Amino acid sequence: MIIECPHCSAFVDGKIIGEKEWGPDEHGDPRKIVLIECPTCDSALLGFTEIGESADGKWDWCRPTRLWPKPAEPFHRSIPREVRKALKDAKKCFDSGIYSASAVMAGRRY
Repeated sequence: MIIECPHCSAFVDGKIIGEKEWGPDEHGDPRKIVLIECPTCDSALLGFTEIGESADGKWDWCRPTRLWPKPAEPFHRSIPREVRKALKDAKKCFDSGIYSASAVMAGRRY
């Protein structure tokens, strides 16, 4: 199951160690919590997923949203779109270890 690993800074195809399905919700769809092991760093990740339609028209579990470790908070909507994009790019550079590029992206003017 594909999930973002914050330790590897990548999306990985993790091994499901445990899962708990429940539902249906108010729309009649089941939900599932999954405990996933990262194949690269062996860390544990907790995700939440729902049933959705895939590109080929089949119904299956969607890619899980990571619940733990807690994902980074998105930039607030009150920040102008261009500035949010520059800050997202700066974070990507920082997470990749390209600190000088991160500083440049964070300091961009519009």
